[in-house]
Amino acid sequence: MEKVSLIFGSYVLLVTSVAQAQFGYSTNANGSVYAYNTNGDGSANIVAFFQGTPCDVAIPTNINNQTVTSIGDFAFTGTGVTSVTMPSVILTIGHFAFGLCPNLTSAVIPGSITNIGSQAFTACANLKPLTVDPTNSFYSSVNGVLFDKAQATLIQYPGGLSGNYVIPSSVTIVQSNSFLGSSNIATVSIPGSVTNIGDYALLATSLIAITVDPENSFFSSRKR
Repeated sequence: MEKVSLIFGSYVLLVTSVAQAQFGYSTNANGSVYAYNTNGDGSANIVAFFQGTPCDVAIPTNINNQTVTSIGDFAFTGTGVTSVTMPSVILTIGHFAFGLCPNLTSAVIPGSITNIGSQAFTACANLKPLTVDPTNSFYSSVNGVLFDKAQATLIQYPGGLSGNYVIPSSVTIVQSNSFLGSSNIATVSIPGSVTNIGDYALLATSLIAITVDPENSFFSSRKR
């Protein structure tokens, strides 16, 4: 939790800097506002989002005649966004871009995405499906859980999913913070294929048991 607090503190500092710096702004029909700057290629990068009440978000293809190709670090952190869809022109999602969004229930990742920053969807307590367009060459989703394309790296277990989770046997890496903030999961089973578990990967508040396949050469578990 300390790490999340530090990250959230960074978000607060970011919002302050957005208010003071020179950025472009775009107001939506529902009164919400995007703050953006310009990438080196002339495309738009969303750096912050402001809204009065919780709302669904459909990232626009263009803002003020600039194609939106990226969502910046912390852009939506801690906001009241309830769902998010992105157009097929988005290429990157920044670090912690949608972290700590308590009302977020679903997110759809298009086939165009080539890079998702660390902890992009961390600590979203009600997020259930993370859906990836099957045409995406870099990422995939299985039962709402986010993986790389080969499903060798487990990237994000959505915080709203519940029950007992068995990590697929294709997985070799459980990425840092991948279960962080999950408040409904009960147990996690780790297969023999896993060779690396990142920092705070299994720090889920509701987790009551972790079991490891006895054939795993790197990790083990035992009953208390």
